[in-house]
Amino acid sequence: TSNSMLLGFLEQMEMGEKYVYFSTGWSYSTCLQYHYVADQKTWTEAQTYCRQTYADLATIGNKEQNDQLLDTITSAGQSSEVWMGLYSTIDWRWSDGFSGVGANYSNWRSDQPDFNAAHDLCVAVRNVWTHDLCVSVRYVWNDLLCSYKAFFVCTSRPLGAT
Repeated sequence: TSNSMLLGFLEQMEMGEKYVYFSTGWSYSTCLQYHYVADQKTWTEAQTYCRQTYADLATIGNKEQNDQLLDTITSAGQSSEVWMGLYSTIDWRWSDGFSGVGANYSNWRSDQPDFNAAHDLCVAVRNVWTHDLCVSVRYVWNDLLCSYKAFFVCTSRPLGAT
């Protein structure tokens, strides 16, 4: 099966697909592909859509994966909030259950998370603007109401992955 996974990965790489590599806590590592979805949904609706169509909302375990997610968002021309798979009940956790090496990686905006009125329990990537210069500084994580409607990014396993 590892050969078929590798062949599926290489076939999709030849088609110019972008992948993120990380350990999922399983006995082997998998490559995930990010999919930007240009449809505004609440976090729960986005999670349901990703699970039915791909695998789950995007998980990020390190700076390289964060950069890959941002490349996916910016190449889609998106500059507003975009849901990813991080949420909180009491502790922050990933929608797909990821808890391996890198699960505690974060890229929060300097004043986040703020748990505004204790209702901000879902996380979006947000473009921060410098109003003095009227330019985008960087994309950072921001906690928002889960009922807020935003675009989102899903992940999926490449062809041949089990």
